[in-house]
Amino acid sequence: MTESTEAKTIEIPDAALEADIAILGKKGRGKTYTAKGVVERLLKMNRRVLVLDPLSTWWGLKSNAAGTGPGFSVAVFGGPHADMPLSERAARPLARVIAENNLPAVIDMGEMRKAAWQRLVRDLLDELFTVNRDPLWIVLEEADVFAPQQPREGDSTAVLGEVDRIARRGRAYGFRLISITQRPARLHKDVLTQLSTLVALGMTSPQDRDAIKAWVDGNADRDQAKEVMASLAKLPVGEGWLWAPDYDILDRVRFPPITTLDTSATPMAGDRRIEPTVLARVDLTGFTEALAEVDEPATTPTGRAANANEIKSADARGYQRGREEGYWQGGKDAQDAIMRQMRDAIDRIEAGLIRPAAKPEPRKVAPTPPSAVTRRSPATGAPSAARRMIEVLDTDPPIRMSWPVLCGYLGIKARGGNFNAARKWLRDNGKVIETNGLVQIAAPSSQAPTPPTLDEMLDRWQTILPKRAGDFLGYIRRERVTTKTDIAAHYGLAMAGGNWNSAWKALRDNDLIEESDSGASVALNAAWAAAQDECHD
Repeated sequence: MTESTEAKTIEIPDAALEADIAILGKKGRGKTYTAKGVVERLLKMNRRVLVLDPLSTWWGLKSNAAGTGPGFSVAVFGGPHADMPLSERAARPLARVIAENNLPAVIDMGEMRKAAWQRLVRDLLDELFTVNRDPLWIVLEEADVFAPQQPREGDSTAVLGEVDRIARRGRAYGFRLISITQRPARLHKDVLTQLSTLVALGMTSPQDRDAIKAWVDGNADRDQAKEVMASLAKLPVGEGWLWAPDYDILDRVRFPPITTLDTSATPMAGDRRIEPTVLARVDLTGFTEALAEVDEPATTPTGRAANANEIKSADARGYQRGREEGYWQGGKDAQDAIMRQMRDAIDRIEAGLIRPAAKPEPRKVAPTPPSAVTRRSPATGAPSAARRMIEVLDTDPPIRMSWPVLCGYLGIKARGGNFNAARKWLRDNGKVIETNGLVQIAAPSSQAPTPPTLDEMLDRWQTILPKRAGDFLGYIRRERVTTKTDIAAHYGLAMAGGNWNSAWKALRDNDLIEESDSGASVALNAAWAAAQDECHD
């Protein structure tokens, strides 16, 4: 970093363009303008670039700055200046043609409904990740809408998943991300943490400055960080900080002007927008052929698709897609749950709430006569599910659970033939006692361990349950008694839809919660929770 804080005109080093870049700044401070300068350099270097544009501001690459001559030969799909119209059904063939050709493209989604462009981006990025293997720069205009820190359910989560996959693993497949946002606090941290070069323009929001501060603190000394943060709110338009730690660069800079039409400029009173008279020509032969097959399907007067084979094929693709997304989401949910518990444990250790336990002395156990083993073993003639239930219930003093809690704890459904056979065997052989809907072991073994505490059991439940149900249980656990309205507001969710309903079903089916008659207020299952506490009184 130079000693002077005076801005100097500078460009991002060529080598730094080979890694992920984030351009952050308040609205009107020149984010898109700066990003267009970066893209212009890439195009001059004959690099492959794909712009995902929900604002219809990138078509200006096809005109010079005055609007009187051609700019770059960039194919624009969709939007008011489209070379070809855009349909969500075109996502996969479009991705394949982009991967196979060196034709820069802008996907202009400004005239599409959000749900439609989310499905388009989801399928486009998924197909690109599968087929692309050469360097490809993907520009995310308003990156926080593609990778939000708190995604809504459904397609929003799926788009985040694709962006996250490219951010984490895409470099090996040729991908580089250029993320542009005015709200870095809303950009998902898993995406933000992957960038190598940061451009920070004017920023006034404390939350957004904090997101930038986390970067600078980790890669500059304290005095440098203080200087950067003190200046962010007062930086003039077009001026910012360039941070490229791999090249030992942290400078206050002004980027050179762009050479193409500035279609992102904020119009002032009395100004007239430049309407270009010439746009660069683009050869779309390969795209036209590839997209010719994705016209809307013919329909009969009843509105049903005429081609049954197409429906069958689409159904098969949808099924496969669902499986792949399910596997990916399951792995991510498990990882999130583990990280959540690790962070919680670290916080509790640092706060002095947990101290490492002293190593216990080895327990001396007298040899057990073979006859006693035979007499105590639950395995003799017992169904496997019954044996697993005894392993959980066998504590001293006896732990008490409802059948649904016990089964959910083991990953067994509390219904069906296996469950009924196990429960019948345990009852018929006097292995369990049932009282007020709770079941416990009839006689703990001589080596039965101390039962887990309620907190330990809830910790385990939060990892067993699906992610959303685990989140809800954690919130109920903290608040003791709350409302569904409060939970929905806390997580920014609508109180409807499959994920919302399935989360509550999981909590009900496992007998973990109690709901008021109206269903509005919820709390932990009092009988089960009290039973766990009694074991430790």
